[in-house]
Amino acid sequence: ALRIAVCDYLVCNLTVSNACSTMDMAIFFQLDRVRDSCSAFIDVNALNVLKSDSFLQLSRVALMEMLQRDSFYAPEIEIFEAVAEWCKANADQYRTVSLDLASPAAEKEDPSSSCIGTDGSVPLFDDVLACLRLPLMSIEDLFGEVRRSALFSDSFLLDSIEKRVVKQGVEPCYRGRMIRDKWLVSPSCAVLGGSNTSMLLTQGGGAAGANGPSHRIAANVDADTDPDSAEGIAVRLPCAHVVNHISLTLM
Repeated sequence: ALRIAVCDYLVCNLTVSNACSTMDMAIFFQLDRVRDSCSAFIDVNALNVLKSDSFLQLSRVALMEMLQRDSFYAPEIEIFEAVAEWCKANADQYRTVSLDLASPAAEKEDPSSSCIGTDGSVPLFDDVLACLRLPLMSIEDLFGEVRRSALFSDSFLLDSIEKRVVKQGVEPCYRGRMIRDKWLVSPSCAVLGGSNTSMLLTQGGGAAGANGPSHRIAANVDADTDPDSAEGIAVRLPCAHVVNHISLTLM
């Protein structure tokens, strides 16, 4: 009973300033419900959490878990900046490992798969850096701030640029905002493609109930139209989202 009461208190009192420390505590004591609540809270408040002082005290395990979530949504360059600051703040906790680039062992290293700094040192946080999604950054950011940080080798950055530009058929692993139990279609959405786009976004007519949509996407599909040749409907949301349900109503 006491454990449940403590968990309830932690979940009900989550803030930007204590979310990271609570996440660490939940992982250490294996409080799964608190851990899930922290993850959901951090996802929704990702930008503010990245800028908080408590982010720099986040444990390595909690940080990697956070970065690996597709729903941890923020501009990747801002995630990189926060992670770079975290690395600087926590460097003294780990033993520095140096690498002689002229040694036979170094020649066996694959520079495209490792994050070797320009000074020849092996980063202490290569597993953390591997959680960053460099192909989501702009080329300007990759050649600018990311390259100047010396956290990644030039060959590694070139591979990331290739994934973004050259290999058009390979989709990067995107991040998206995940808002539970909320309809995403709103007046701020825009229909970019489809027949008679001005009529596709309509008000009202949503499902009954408090959680029903006040706006919806409506489409007229000709029964004689070949579905394989149809262009479909393209809708622009205010930002990238993780969508787990699409409701289709036949009119």
